[in-house]
Amino acid sequence: MTTEQEKLSKRIEDRTLSIRSLFKTFCLDFNINAIMSPVLLKKSIEYYFTDTQVIKNNHLAINRTNDSKKFAFMVKAINITKPIRTSGDSVTFRQLHINEVFSLYCGLNHIKDQNIRNIVLGHMKNFVYLIFNQEMNYLQLALTMDLIFQKEISTMKGKDSL
Repeated sequence: MTTEQEKLSKRIEDRTLSIRSLFKTFCLDFNINAIMSPVLLKKSIEYYFTDTQVIKNNHLAINRTNDSKKFAFMVKAINITKPIRTSGDSVTFRQLHINEVFSLYCGLNHIKDQNIRNIVLGHMKNFVYLIFNQEMNYLQLALTMDLIFQKEISTMKGKDSL
């Protein structure tokens, strides 16, 4: 029988491998030459699981964290450690804000609805600006994502407002 700590270690390892794979795709998609620190990435994943567990412990009725909170916690966790460094001479928006862009890219993996993903992608620079300048903390980001989810659901049901 495995202990809770062993299960958590396995989840951290699995998520770390998953994000490392996602990072390779990210670099290809955005045509970026960058490196990721495995130590800082693992620390990011530990922060992510710690934050989600705190939410679950504080709200005993929660068994699973909703997608908007997973999105926000992933964004927060990656931006705490900033595990990516770019290489190259040119300084583009993506290179300058690579950790913020990658954190949003990772966060989008928690969102299944393509319309919501498109909304975030359509406003990527705005999200990056808010995160980079710390105008929006992760709880505000989770709330924003909840509002986007609600708006999308009400639009799908034919309602025009929240």
